[in-house]
Amino acid sequence: MSRASSAAYQTVGLISNPLLHGKFGFGSGFDFYDDFTIIYDMAASIPGEQTETLVSERSTGERLTQLAMQRLGRMDPERPFFLFVFYFDPHYDYRPPAPYDRQFCDADYRGAQDGGGIPALAGQPVSAADRRQVIGLYDGEVCFTDAQIGRLLAALKRRGCADNTVVVVTADHGEEFWDHGGVVHGHTLYDELVRVPMIVRFPPAVRPGTVVNRSVCHADLLPTVLELAGVPIPPQTRGRSLVPLFSGGSHGLDPPAFMGATVSHNLTGARTPRQKIVLQGDGAKRFYSLPDDPGEATNLWGTARTAEFADLERRFAEWKSRMDQCARQAAPTGTPDLDQRLLQQLRSLGYAR
Repeated sequence: MSRASSAAYQTVGLISNPLLHGKFGFGSGFDFYDDFTIIYDMAASIPGEQTETLVSERSTGERLTQLAMQRLGRMDPERPFFLFVFYFDPHYDYRPPAPYDRQFCDADYRGAQDGGGIPALAGQPVSAADRRQVIGLYDGEVCFTDAQIGRLLAALKRRGCADNTVVVVTADHGEEFWDHGGVVHGHTLYDELVRVPMIVRFPPAVRPGTVVNRSVCHADLLPTVLELAGVPIPPQTRGRSLVPLFSGGSHGLDPPAFMGATVSHNLTGARTPRQKIVLQGDGAKRFYSLPDDPGEATNLWGTARTAEFADLERRFAEWKSRMDQCARQAAPTGTPDLDQRLLQQLRSLGYAR
C-alpha cells in the first residue's frame, strides 16, 4: 500500500475477515484501516447480543458496504483514492440473509441443513437433497454479496467517478462441494478451489465483454492496477501487467500460475492451461493433464506420462525455492499480541488452534 500512498492516493482498507487484522501487518501504509471492528460494532448495536459473536455466523456485507460508502463520501474529490473492501459472506457458515436464504433453495426442503457446521460434513454421508440445500445457501451468499458490490458501484456512479475508477473484483479461493469428496477450502489445490473470478472494469482501457483466455494469477493484479493508475511498477514486482491483454495483445509466453494452501495444509503447486502439478507436505506429487482430465481424477505421476511435466516441474521447483527463501527472510521475529476475541474468531475459521 505504500506504493499508492507515495503517489498521493487516499488509502482506505475495510475488512470483515479476522485473518486480515492490522496486527498481522495488512494495515501498513493505509491512511485508515479497519481492524476487523465490524463484527464487534454489529454485536454492540444489538441489545443482548454477545460481543463474541462469530463472523462465520453473521452476515456482514451490508454493514461493510455502508462503511465503504461512508468513507468514500469523506474523501477529497480532488485527490485519487484506493479503497480495499474485503467481503466475507461467501464463506462458511452459509447463512445468507432473507430473501437470499430461499432464492436458490428448494421450497419443499425439510432436511436439517441450515448452512452451519459445514466443515464437519467432510467424510459424512450427505443426501442429494441436503447437498442441494447447502449449495443453494452458498449461492445465496454469493448473490447477496454481488448485490452489495452493486451498491458500492452505484455509490461510485453518484460520486461521478465510476468511469475513471479502476474496479477489480476477485476472490482468494473457491469452495468445494464434494467435487473430490470434501467440503469448504484450504485442504486441496483442485480447480474448484483455485480457479476464481477476476473482473476488471476501467472504460478507458478495458472494453466491456473482453475475456482474457490466458494463464493469469493474483500476482498479476498489482502491476495491472499500477499501470492502469499510471503509477510506476517497481522492478521487484512479481507477476506481469495484464493491460496488454485487454486490447488483444500479448505479454509473452504464459507463465505458470503458482499456488499454495499453507495455513492448515502444506500444499504448493503450479498450473498452466494444460497441466497442473501439486506437491504435498509429505513429498508426494500429483500431476494432471487438464484437457483430457478436467476433473483432476487421474494422477499421472509415476506413469509413462510423467516426462510430459518435466518443464513445468522445473519451473515450479525454481519458484518454490525462491518462495522458501523469501519465507525464511521474512520470518516474524515476535508473536502479535492477540486479544481473546480475535483468537476466538480465528479459531472458529480454522486459522488458529
